[in-house]
Amino acid sequence: MRTHLRAESRITGLEDINFRISSFINTFTTVLYVVLAMALAGIGMKFFQVNGGNFVFIFSVIVLTLMFLVQIGLSFFYIVSHVKLALLGAFGSLALALGFMAIMFRYQGWLGWQIMYFIALPIFLITAFFLGKYLSRHEKLHHNQTKFLYRNLLFPYLLVFVLGIASFLLDFRRPTPQELPATTSPETRPDHGQSW
Repeated sequence: MRTHLRAESRITGLEDINFRISSFINTFTTVLYVVLAMALAGIGMKFFQVNGGNFVFIFSVIVLTLMFLVQIGLSFFYIVSHVKLALLGAFGSLALALGFMAIMFRYQGWLGWQIMYFIALPIFLITAFFLGKYLSRHEKLHHNQTKFLYRNLLFPYLLVFVLGIASFLLDFRRPTPQELPATTSPETRPDHGQSW
């Protein structure tokens, strides 16, 4: 009788721990998506030169980078039973953290963005290759692990890929006085009375 009660309490304890971990991962992912939306809003604000766009974009990318660094540890902690998936999650999270930092440097036009791309791109492409290979095998995973793979790795990967390409197609620089049309008077120029 006591053995049966002990076994039942162990199962209940494990279920409770798994439930708490799943709840934490779901909350973590929700916050991650809120910050991703903030980053996209910051890019939109920068593109339309809305005040505060730089702050929103930089703040959200820094938070995203920190979250993906935390996700490196979560990958090992959450996906204990699948070592390959845990390694993929860890390296994928590292690639995403570096990718978002490189995109921030590029969109802000900061010195050294080429170095950031040079560091991030190889890790990003190698991990993307292994991620695609892993997904093509259609390995059966637990429902929560599948959600983690798609929501925390695959979608952010696609977003970083799109933003990385867009960073070379869009120009976020403010026009310099030399680039403004010669017909405009100093009073009507957008930089009149403002210091960039």
